[in-house]
Amino acid sequence: MLLLGNESNTGHHTSGVIPETNATHDIQIRVPENANSFPISVWAHSANRMSVSIKSPVGENIPRVPAKSGIISETKLILEKATVIVRYYFPVLGSGSELIIISILNPTPGIWTVTLHGDIIIDGIFDSWLHITGFLSPGIQFLTPDPYKTITVPATGVGCITCGAYNDKNGSLYINSSWGPNREMLNSPDLVAPGVDVLGFSSIGNGLMTGTSVATAITAGACSLMLQWGIVEQNDLSLNTYRIKAYLIRGCRRDPDIQYPSHQWGYGELDLFNTFNQLRP
Repeated sequence: MLLLGNESNTGHHTSGVIPETNATHDIQIRVPENANSFPISVWAHSANRMSVSIKSPVGENIPRVPAKSGIISETKLILEKATVIVRYYFPVLGSGSELIIISILNPTPGIWTVTLHGDIIIDGIFDSWLHITGFLSPGIQFLTPDPYKTITVPATGVGCITCGAYNDKNGSLYINSSWGPNREMLNSPDLVAPGVDVLGFSSIGNGLMTGTSVATAITAGACSLMLQWGIVEQNDLSLNTYRIKAYLIRGCRRDPDIQYPSHQWGYGELDLFNTFNQLRP
């Protein structure tokens, strides 16, 4: 069971399309005072090749850095303390995609602009991410964020059970629960579980907890009960991750006003009792 993350409302993902070869697209990042160094990753589909130029908040320009896989370009700005490092990787093993990593060291506060240049454009689709919350100085975010594709690793992998969080008191989705799909456009999450003000035990005693990690723990408990039923009690000795996922999805509660599968709700709300009801002959 893998949590999606709490990234939908953080401004750490953006996306867009470069319409044609030689066209450009600006990605703008807001950086607050006293922010730590940070990377920006840009992913483009394998049919495309893109390169970047960068403009600092003060107006210093780093000209277009040619896209050469494995080459590292490092530029120390003249009027600022910042250093910008650009790395290109393509084709990335497994997907054939292009990955561009722009590292901004000792960043000047203000608006940084990364301009994507379309060297070779077929569909022109790109996605860009910052680090997730907790690994990035607060306040660093894209000016035009996209809440979709905010699922975090390793929940982006194939073959796992992924769950988001919702408020079981009022039936609303937890505001920060990451949205699917993943970058390969596979639907995620699989389902959602209670994740807002859930009573539990922590190192400091009993208290209310919120987040997709709470929803994941509840889903893990449901999976454990299914394993007990299937393996320990010998009702389904072939039980595995894929079969458990299918059983849980089949038993989910669904809202007639929501179209499933959903990039926010998956196939619905976890309902283990209904899952077992569905297993009745």
